[in-house]
Order: sequence, then structure tokens, then C-alpha cells
Amino acid sequence: MDRWFFFKAIEGVDRELHARGYNLSLFNLGGQRGARERLFSKTMVYKQIDALLVLCMSLTPEEIADLQRIEIPLVIVGGPVEDCPSIGIDDYAASVEATMHLLNLGHREIALLHGQDDSDLNFTVPRLRVDGFTDAMTSAGFSMPPEWDIFGNFTVGSGQEAFDELWSKPGPKPTAIFCASDEMAMGPCCRHAVVASVYRKNCPSSASTTMNSPRPWG
Repeated sequence: MDRWFFFKAIEGVDRELHARGYNLSLFNLGGQRGARERLFSKTMVYKQIDALLVLCMSLTPEEIADLQRIEIPLVIVGGPVEDCPSIGIDDYAASVEATMHLLNLGHREIALLHGQDDSDLNFTVPRLRVDGFTDAMTSAGFSMPPEWDIFGNFTVGSGQEAFDELWSKPGPKPTAIFCASDEMAMGPCCRHAVVASVYRKNCPSSASTTMNSPRPWG
């Protein structure tokens, strides 16, 4: 619940369920292997649960088998899981579009701010966004210095720290930053006070930050 995506997804699910006379039960399983085992081995069996929505979490083959055995309807939100119905955006295509937006604005020196969630969430999403950026740059005939490859953990604070680290390094600086999440993108924005959203298509300065989705900040 400490990230915008999770908050808005849960808010939307709760609103739709409430309108249809259903209640929402939340299970926070990020980084808690014991909690996952209890949920799939006991809670699903002994509690009356009509269906399961899984947000940005990869399921093991054993967990999928447990759900299939007790015949609970399942939908994955945020990324594909084999043999499970899922809903989400094309993260690869969105990243290609965001990178091409910067290139079309004339940027060639573009840094990459990305990360890998250590809480067992988001599974394929970070990799697809990095792949989209890398492939778009390569297709356009450009490359990125290794020192411009910086990491965060999908929070505003980590984006600020990564930006500060990048700007403290000697040598040339990028004119734009591709960020793998909107929360991390707000870090450079707070430091540099400049943002160019791929959806707003404007760049008020020679330094830009692209975000992966439109979002009301501030």
C-alpha cells in the first residue's frame, strides 16, 4: 500500500466489489515466504473465498496447483504468469515509446534509472521496461555509458539518491533520464524540477525525465 500502483489497484477493486455486494480481504505477501505458505495451504482451503486477485506477484507451480485443486477463480494483475489469466499493460512497448519520445526531442545522452524489487513483487515488469529502453536505443544507433546505469527500489527516495549519485560522478552528464517507474522518476524531478512525461509530450528544458504512465502528482 506504500506505492501508488498498489493503492489505486486496490481502491478500484474494492469499489467494484462493494457495488456488487462483495467484501475485499487483503493479504500482504511481499517478502514473507511463511505468510505465502499459510495462505495457500490453509487460508484458501478453510476460509470462504470466492476468487483471488494477485497483484504483481509471481506464483510458484505449487501455488498454482493448490489454487487449481480447490478451484478458486484467479486473475493476475500486473504481469503474465504461465497457465493463469492476467491483465496488464505492454511494459516493453511503453518503454520503447518513452525512449523514442526522448530521442525525438533530440536527446542522445540518456541515463537509465531502474531497479529490481527484492520483495518478490513485480517479477517480469522491471526486466521488460529495461529491455524496451535498451532495444530502442540500440535500434536508433545509440548507446549509454555504463556509469549512467543507476539503480533504485521503485520509491521516490531511491530516485533522489540515484540522481544525486549520478550527478556526483565526474565526467559528462546526461540530458535525459529514462525511469522504470513513476515513483523513481519523481526523485530526479524533485532534485532537478524538470519533467517531460511521455503522455504530455512537452519538454520545458534540455534535461528531461520520462515516466511510464500518466499520474496526478502534487
